[in-house]
Amino acid sequence: MKLSIATLFHNLSNIMAKMSVDEEVLPTEAPTDDLGSSDPAMSEPAPEEKDTDTLMQEHVKTNQDKYRTSFENLFPKAQMVAKNVEYHGAVDGNKIRVLVDFEAPLLNFDALQILSNKEIGLEATGESAFKVYSIYLPMVKDSTLK
Repeated sequence: MKLSIATLFHNLSNIMAKMSVDEEVLPTEAPTDDLGSSDPAMSEPAPEEKDTDTLMQEHVKTNQDKYRTSFENLFPKAQMVAKNVEYHGAVDGNKIRVLVDFEAPLLNFDALQILSNKEIGLEATGESAFKVYSIYLPMVKDSTLK
């Protein structure tokens, strides 16, 4: 029995010795250069994946002029001039819901009627300035979107 206990302790000490050698080989801290600073490539966090809302906001910002033109072309006789277009939280097939700030010095009743019939929110923000909420415009083709 003493022989088996001795063998067991010998095997256990060999296993512990191997584990301590493995721990010495694996670095526990980031490697440092001669000046004591860590490698900048090792300390940078991995780039985060952007969620779809962020991607769509960036898409609308980069294609601002195209969306303005698209909105203005919806009402060619209304003389609307789009000033700002922002993503407003939805994509439906090949259409994107946006918020549009626009000016219309000669906005007529027919244009307002068309906007109100489509369940689009309309708010006057100035004498001839308006905001249109929840209007769907055709999505602009962009290589950054999948």
